[in-house]
Amino acid sequence: MFTALPPEIVLQILSYLPVSSCSALSATSHTWNVFFAENEMVIYREAAFLHGFADRRTALPDPTVLGERYSYRVLQPGMSWKSLCKTRTRVRNSWNGFASSTIVPLPLKVTNYIAPPDRVHRIKVDERRRLIMTTSQKGGLFVMDIDSGSALFSLSPIYVHDYAHIEYSEGYIIFDRMDSSREVWRLQEIDPTPTPVDAASRPDQEQLEQFRVAMHVARRLQSASTPDSPTLRGCFEPHALLMAPEETRASRFVYPTLLSTASERAYLWDVPTGRLVEVIERVDILPSGNPPASQNASETEDGAHPEEYHEDDLSPWLSDHLGELVYVDHSADCIFLAGSYAVRVFAKSRHTDNAQPTSSTSNTHPGRWCSTCGLFVYALLRYQVDVNMREWPDDHHKLIDRVVAVHVSPCGSHFAALLGGCRLLIVTNFRHVAGDPRSRDHERSLYERTLDIQLGSPRTARSIYLAYEGGDGGEGRIAVVTSSAVFIIIVPPFEALTLSSEPPKICITRVKSLINPSCLSSVSCLMLSDTGLFLNWDPVEDSSSDSDGEFMQQGWEESLENSLRDIGRLDEECVDHYSNGDMLVAPDIIANDTDVSMVYAVNFLPSDT
Repeated sequence: MFTALPPEIVLQILSYLPVSSCSALSATSHTWNVFFAENEMVIYREAAFLHGFADRRTALPDPTVLGERYSYRVLQPGMSWKSLCKTRTRVRNSWNGFASSTIVPLPLKVTNYIAPPDRVHRIKVDERRRLIMTTSQKGGLFVMDIDSGSALFSLSPIYVHDYAHIEYSEGYIIFDRMDSSREVWRLQEIDPTPTPVDAASRPDQEQLEQFRVAMHVARRLQSASTPDSPTLRGCFEPHALLMAPEETRASRFVYPTLLSTASERAYLWDVPTGRLVEVIERVDILPSGNPPASQNASETEDGAHPEEYHEDDLSPWLSDHLGELVYVDHSADCIFLAGSYAVRVFAKSRHTDNAQPTSSTSNTHPGRWCSTCGLFVYALLRYQVDVNMREWPDDHHKLIDRVVAVHVSPCGSHFAALLGGCRLLIVTNFRHVAGDPRSRDHERSLYERTLDIQLGSPRTARSIYLAYEGGDGGEGRIAVVTSSAVFIIIVPPFEALTLSSEPPKICITRVKSLINPSCLSSVSCLMLSDTGLFLNWDPVEDSSSDSDGEFMQQGWEESLENSLRDIGRLDEECVDHYSNGDMLVAPDIIANDTDVSMVYAVNFLPSDT
């Protein structure tokens, strides 16, 4: 029937087919096989658009444009649209647990000039430039080749303090000093004519002196590993020194803006120019309504609850305060602050008096959609996901769960909050949450837009780390580390969640071999890239004889499955009760320290595939 239609009509019809259907259709008959062979470029180019693999129609995929969003592992010289579709489909299937993936440690090259980092604290990855950057529990900053592990550039452990925090985006790396100021270094291979830096933020003499030392070491490092290369890779130079007028804590850099937060204010810098562009005031408490009468001036200076509060009176106080700031993130127009007891969202504004919270949550109720993991369906990674819709609860009792981290979606419309009791809350289209943050209407509006994903029981596990990046076609990739497992959650674009909508289709997998509770409890960083998941891991603690290893693996598997069965079971072991009926989730799981911490990666595009 289709063969009787003009070719342009057939091509228009085929543009709505997924890649897998195109491959199947071309194999059904000789006629279709010939048609696909004659029109391969157009068919697969349109398929790439349908799946969100590309947004420009050219004769061949443009590696310059696609290199901004995809790993170098994906892009090959002269690749066709069919090859791009095939590779991107393989990557997507691998993230969803339908295709192969491998777990590999980052190889480290021992040199005479620097010791490779063996106690990794923070990790940043730039797949486009094939760089991996780390700081150490013992101090120092290291830049390495992502494939070979060869050291390219380093800053001394004497210069970069122990447990330094780093941020990285678009060739700019930022790390903190002990006085809470932040150094900005720029990758030398970008922007040959950088924007002039504000006079108040120019690098100081200490940075310039350290740069001379670092470049001397870099020349020796790279001449030893690549003696025939005329240029240096992965080298950074001082760009700015950002100093806030008060001590700041958490920070997050999404090019071109750095967010740093103090106890009551949020500071926003334009990193290329080094200018402080905005200060958002009063981020620590809800600005609307009146505070509880017993609070007022008796609140302590450091934000802790007043000493005269009795334990049974804490629940209302928790609802009104952000608590200790634990994590921050920001999008183009909002900042997201995660305190111990709440997540707050503030609008960015050039006028600080107009900065108002647009959404908040104090963990009062779980979301309308509740997703839980069932038993294994696939031997490697994938879980069965049960999604249930819950009615809005009539009672006013609260289940308060401490916030561990918050991240905004790549599109800026949703955010994910990881709670201490192995719960992940995804708030969709948060700008549409209605009502005053203190009101019951606000709670219900938030409830209607929230997906509650339960990844274990606080009786046996606690949450540790959260990462959130985007995939093809607007899907979200979320990774969660608990003391029981490393989970990967794939979520749809979330166009809208309404009362009449179908439950969202999500995919939950876990990294099967990363299940040692001691190693998981010591994870301090997790990063996602286009084709990889990176975290710090203790290979010594995780090693054992074959027989012992198999026995322990079986025990950890059983413990995890029991934890998944215990979801929803709260007892005295993990919950504190208040006199008003509210409950505070308090997992009794002890964190572990480790003597060795290396970079491990899950590769979602193995070379053997």
